[in-house]
Amino acid sequence: MSWTEKRKVVSVLGQEISCVFDDALGDTVDILKRTEDCRFSPDGSRLVIAGFAESAIFVFDFMAGTELRITGVHQVTTGTLSAPHGIDFITASEIAIANRTGNIDIIRLPDAKPGRHVVQVTPLASLSRASAWHKIKSPGSVAVSADNPDGYHIYACNNYADCISRHDLKIGPANQHRSVRNRIVARDYLSTPDGIALSPDRKIAAISNHDENEILLFDVGDKFTLRGRLAGTDYPHGLRFTADGQYLIVADAGQPFIHVYAMQDDWSGDINPIRSVRVMDDKTYLRGRVNPAEGGLKGVDIHPTLGLLAVTCEFLPLTFFSLSDILTS
Repeated sequence: MSWTEKRKVVSVLGQEISCVFDDALGDTVDILKRTEDCRFSPDGSRLVIAGFAESAIFVFDFMAGTELRITGVHQVTTGTLSAPHGIDFITASEIAIANRTGNIDIIRLPDAKPGRHVVQVTPLASLSRASAWHKIKSPGSVAVSADNPDGYHIYACNNYADCISRHDLKIGPANQHRSVRNRIVARDYLSTPDGIALSPDRKIAAISNHDENEILLFDVGDKFTLRGRLAGTDYPHGLRFTADGQYLIVADAGQPFIHVYAMQDDWSGDINPIRSVRVMDDKTYLRGRVNPAEGGLKGVDIHPTLGLLAVTCEFLPLTFFSLSDILTS
């Protein structure tokens, strides 16, 4: 029996949370088209979505009450932004963006303001080397580890080069972002790594191993060391640890499910999902089912304080669910 056949679907369709747009924003969701990763800002006031088809990122500002109210949206481009796939925050106002065309841009986000805006910004830095000997190739998701006030690391999935690269950057007194070292930290066992998430303590990396239909767990270090495998997905994409590090939420690009994994004694060995929650109806799923690896969700993230799960894909571009419902349905 396959892992897929062992899955227990505990919800026919997860309960969506109401999201409304201020009148001036009109049909903003309709312009998103194909999307990839999404990321909440550290304070939870913004959600950034990678607009793959539009070669832009979309920055949504919102207020939360009895419903989510979107008050503003920026469509942001740069001179080098092309087919953006991965996003992560460095600070509350600066992000790293992985472009499938082969570079990673560091940009400062425009300030929040009501209404809809289209802006072009100049990158603070643009990375093109995976190491001294290799260029960054078709980067997918990225994860930032900002472990000191003067610098940070970016871990990047080099999808079709089957490796993970690490990029060390320093921040100068005038907010210059300067690359000081680039190197490949993981290659073994990887076949089209498509998503990456760091545990809250930054000691474990979960990587969507697309071609092998699994998530791999690694100890983070100068070289990643394999510690576990998570089965039960078709084509894992976006993934995120909960704030307590006890659960991993995984979007399956090949199925209409979100998969939930729970830490056993620790995150090691072979682990199966504790539940798989259906979050798309058949009509939505089949619209995107152009091949076995498409149709399901791409991006997923967890709001830092509100207990919300944000998900995105081309035909479900901006949707929120209750995290507790996903974990305990």
